Amino acid sequence: MPTKTFIRILAALLFLAALLPGCSSEPEPKVEPDNLFAPHARKKTVLLVGDSLSISLANQLRDAYKGQKALYFAHLGRVSSGLTRPELIDWPKALADLSRREKPDAVVIMIGANDEKSLPGPDGGSVPFESAAWDKAYSRAVAEFLDIARSGNPDAALYWVGAPVMSDPALAAAMRRINAIIATTCARKNARFIDVASLFTDKLGGFARYAVDEDGDIRSIRYPDGVHLSVSGAKMLAGQVLNSLDKQYHPPLNAAGRELHRACETFRPVTPETAQRLLAAIHDSDAHE
Repeated sequence: MPTKTFIRILAALLFLAALLPGCSSEPEPKVEPDNLFAPHARKKTVLLVGDSLSISLANQLRDAYKGQKALYFAHLGRVSSGLTRPELIDWPKALADLSRREKPDAVVIMIGANDEKSLPGPDGGSVPFESAAWDKAYSRAVAEFLDIARSGNPDAALYWVGAPVMSDPALAAAMRRINAIIATTCARKNARFIDVASLFTDKLGGFARYAVDEDGDIRSIRYPDGVHLSVSGAKMLAGQVLNSLDKQYHPPLNAAGRELHRACETFRPVTPETAQRLLAAIHDSDAHE
């Protein structure tokens, strides 16, 4: 029979093992999916990089590219990041590392939603947003980022997904300014700008939080913060991005891909008044059941 001393020692060892890193029920936060640098047979690689909006986009695209024989999808995303937020992630360095390692055939960038902030100036000061100097500095940063995207493969196709319309008027105006700079710079650098602003606006041109699908059911497409995308909104965005890529980077349609195209083509954003009426009708129907 084991002695009491041995049992106490064994129990102490088991307790200490439970405290070691890696045994916690809380996983370490990850910047990228597990398969970003996974070994894989040479395929055409589609790389997506960007902020939290790109993460919603990647969650949908990943399933569309899953199991494809000729295409490989990888993504690196960081919440709240941007070209004006180097304290969160040094995007030029991160993209240079990715380009060198993955040599992507296509790079999709979705950065800009957090960039309405000052940029460092040449004299050590800061260049305020909405100034002419900021516009020039930001255009240079975008151009340099596009060059870095091609550093691992000079023939890479480049795409930049613009920020969607935002509910806050000041932020919406900032996004229009940033999108315009990015679009102009992309045209100069032989990159395609994917404008998604109209995808999330109602028939009056306003911010839409809800859409109606082909069955007439109402769907939330944006979160209450007026910035981020719900699952349905992310599906709409992913469908439009896939439609905007060159054909050689289109994954053959699987069930997930068909769902993305369906969302993009059939979900129709509605005005707040229409959404309120439809939601009220649902509430009344539930109340009478």
